[in-house]
Amino acid sequence: MNTFAVFAFCSGAAIAVQAALNAQLGSLLKSPLLATCVAFGVAVMFTLAATLGSTRHYPSGDTLRAVPVYLWFSGGLLSALAISTFYYLIPKMGVGQMMSLR
Repeated sequence: MNTFAVFAFCSGAAIAVQAALNAQLGSLLKSPLLATCVAFGVAVMFTLAATLGSTRHYPSGDTLRAVPVYLWFSGGLLSALAISTFYYLIPKMGVGQMMSLR
């Protein structure tokens, strides 16, 4: 089996486990939105550390200004909506059914 297939399989398994754990967090906190905030907060910390440790060249100000405004916000907005919905629905449907429908 090729390395990319193994990596893709592990990534998919991690998403299923992460979704179940954070849905449980949302149930315990009685707020899927709060669980989403916790998940994104922790993700920002790890992503920032990985970025600072691995990025050698950062984009210039001109490059940053050339990015359309909608690209700065649309991905994060859709992620927050999707993840919050996952954390709300998984306790009601189960992680297997939710992941198969996504």
